[in-house]
Amino acid sequence: MRLAFNTALALMSLSLAGGLCAQLNSCYELMPLEEVKPGMEGEWLTVMSGTEVEAFPLRVIGIAEHFIGPNESVIICEAIDDRNILSGPVAGMSGSPVFIDGKLVGAYAYGYTWPKEQAIIGVTPIHNMLPVLEDRGGEVAAGGSINSYWKSVEPASRSRLNDFQTVLQPLPAPLIAAGISDRTLAAFSETLDELGVKVMNGPGGSASAELTGEIEAGSAVAAVLMHGDFSFGATGTVTHVEGDQLLAFGHPFFQWGSVEMPLAQAEVLTIVRSMPSSFKLSNTGDFVGRVYQDRLTGIAAELGPISPMSDLSISVTYPDFEDKTFSAKMFRHPRLSPVVGAMATMEALQGGIEYSEEQTLRIKTKIHVDGYDPVEVTDIFSGAGVAASAAFQQMAIHQLLTDNTFESPVVESLEVEIEARPVTDITYLEAVYMHEEKVSAGASVNLTLQMKTHQGERFSKQVSFVLPEEIRKELVEVLVADAIAVDQVEFEGFYTATKFDHLLKRIEELKSRDHIYIKLLRRSPGISLEGQHLAGLPPSTLMLLKNAKGLKIDKDTSKQSGFEMRIPVDSEFRGSASLPLTVE
Repeated sequence: MRLAFNTALALMSLSLAGGLCAQLNSCYELMPLEEVKPGMEGEWLTVMSGTEVEAFPLRVIGIAEHFIGPNESVIICEAIDDRNILSGPVAGMSGSPVFIDGKLVGAYAYGYTWPKEQAIIGVTPIHNMLPVLEDRGGEVAAGGSINSYWKSVEPASRSRLNDFQTVLQPLPAPLIAAGISDRTLAAFSETLDELGVKVMNGPGGSASAELTGEIEAGSAVAAVLMHGDFSFGATGTVTHVEGDQLLAFGHPFFQWGSVEMPLAQAEVLTIVRSMPSSFKLSNTGDFVGRVYQDRLTGIAAELGPISPMSDLSISVTYPDFEDKTFSAKMFRHPRLSPVVGAMATMEALQGGIEYSEEQTLRIKTKIHVDGYDPVEVTDIFSGAGVAASAAFQQMAIHQLLTDNTFESPVVESLEVEIEARPVTDITYLEAVYMHEEKVSAGASVNLTLQMKTHQGERFSKQVSFVLPEEIRKELVEVLVADAIAVDQVEFEGFYTATKFDHLLKRIEELKSRDHIYIKLLRRSPGISLEGQHLAGLPPSTLMLLKNAKGLKIDKDTSKQSGFEMRIPVDSEFRGSASLPLTVE
């Protein structure tokens, strides 16, 4: 080996052998950034296969100052062994501890992902990572306290490599979705891009054997978003362990700040060498703790307590195939959890031999929210590509519950029940005929609905309803419409709910596509006040409410629903029509 020393490797060997050093983190000191000089040689520790930690040599090239922010420098190094020169920087090695003279320098975190006979990496200094740990007191290592390392440094001699900032990139902790196809990933690509999340599908799941549970500098760990029949996890490397606290990654995962995310031990299957970016292919072992900080210079985790997760269950029944059930646990995040849950639902629908591009899906989604009655929504989707439509509706409802301005509710579980048939079953509205142009209050209104099936068969339906007595001497609007059109009329101000209770109520009032809706819309000035629509107000009252101080008025309304009739149909119904009616 080309190193002048191998202290850290020797200590690691003693640790793995159960020798003098029972815990590696008690055996090394920290090296301040000002002691790091170009030309120094050292090594980093990481897992290349299984759970065994190995050491690899490197040489310091220089230091790029203010690399990721003010006073946030990165140490530029190059790997000098053949294996890593061949692979180049490897996603999943992020957080690998770097040692010089047996002292911890920092975390392997950055690299050029298109190497050419070299492997240039960036190392986040350990003194930039230490503040990520919360409630740390006393000595951090044999070499000194946090404050002795967390200070402004003015080195006398330093190579300036700031030009690297434009090309030296953080090595991602590869977020691998096991059990999720490229088709599903493509459907959610825009949503994931908006969240700044890059996901790749790949084999994965539970570790092939029971792992030791021992976590030390260089160990492979995974931040887990979902675990079960579908899994989402990002593998990285532990940089520093102190008691039951650890630092990893050396750069942000999502940079969400305070988080609550399960941490698991990981088993590395192999290093996949790729020109765009080499990465670790890994499986997830048992949960060993929780990630509680996701910051600019790394993540912090606590060993022992496990972050609470939400239960996801998906059942799919078929007329000609065996029914299927899926289950998983999801981490709790207001924006990303609904996305991974919806991706699992879409994959459950199209990830097997039962899948047909033309489908009719009857879906019941039930979300259990701590402290509230379950939220339940039923609907039907028919035609091509409806697996995506159903999944996106689930995602939207889930996000409305978790990502709102009123409360941060705890979603305990999400149950999705689906009845799937490999046919398209849609009824279209072609025309509406009203038998009377003028009616009296309390009289019957008679309609003929002209419709056709997806196969082109035409038929008509006679509908009658009694005009409410309170509607007199008005010009009203008779609306015959599908669920989407009615929801747009009723919930035009959906996002103006002012209480969480109002939000729950409005979600449960969403219309189902297997009904024809007939509504009377009265032209009546009013307001939407704290989630309730007030219409038919006298002009003087309306003016007083609009001018009242401290009263939150959501919006003006010009129509009031004076009547609603629901007609169930054994298919998805599409179409809408509106006719004027004079009430004498």
